[in-house]
Amino acid sequence: MPPASTRIRAIDWLRGIAVLLMIQTHALALLRPELRSGALFDSLQWVDGLVAPSFILAAGFSMALTQVRAASVPGAAEARRRRMLRTLRRLGEVLLVGILVNWMWFPIFREPRWIVRMDILPCVGLSLLLALPMLFALAPYPRALRWASLLLAAAVFGVSPLAEPLGPPWNRFLNQHSDAVFPLLPWAGYVYLGAAIGSATAEEGPRGATVWLGALAAAGIVVWSLTPWFAALYPPRRYASWKCSGRPRLRAISSTRCCCSSASSGFRSRRVGESRAPGRSMRRSRYCSPLARSC
Repeated sequence: MPPASTRIRAIDWLRGIAVLLMIQTHALALLRPELRSGALFDSLQWVDGLVAPSFILAAGFSMALTQVRAASVPGAAEARRRRMLRTLRRLGEVLLVGILVNWMWFPIFREPRWIVRMDILPCVGLSLLLALPMLFALAPYPRALRWASLLLAAAVFGVSPLAEPLGPPWNRFLNQHSDAVFPLLPWAGYVYLGAAIGSATAEEGPRGATVWLGALAAAGIVVWSLTPWFAALYPPRRYASWKCSGRPRLRAISSTRCCCSSASSGFRSRRVGESRAPGRSMRRSRYCSPLARSC
């Protein structure tokens, strides 16, 4: 297993690119209405689909990476206990910031339902909190963890359209028929994709990250090309919460772009690392600070 201090530059690059795109996509709101059209604007909108999936995938990656590394060091029991407490504290920070952001926009004291409005921060915090028991239990077995995470990601994406008919109170968390902006379905699936990559990276180093990112990018291309077949598996209905990444085609595009960006960065970082040391293997950015650490 690679040294615990090894940074995964591909994920660092992914976060950095996503931050720049996040700034750019929010800045588009400042454009005059007549400038919000045309081929260039449409292209930017297409690229901006990278931002949320990248951040959520990176968060799942980091949590799986740190849990597996903690389970692999001498005195693993104490290291895992400390890591669990630190992770719970960071998740609490994410959820608290999410509540404060909601407080800025909504009257949470007069209408407490706004406290748990599913924007990006609550989505990330709850997704990671739901994933934490599995990550902790399977951290000593990274190979089992990566495949379990991959199967859970496929299950989350697969059942997302079936959650569309759900009404209160589930629609506040699982679809966009209420006030959720980032419902757990399908967005939590990116946490599990990140966890699969993170567990492979903890065991095999940057090579594991590159292989799994490339494999998931290839799988995304396959799903993308088979969109009509996948769409035919579901009963006809209006999939409201799939505006951003729910349809098989758009979800595959988002996953593929995330993985391709990270994989290309991984190839670059591996080449740089080999040349230097031969033989060595607006509110949407705040949540990344406490959780997006890959070392």
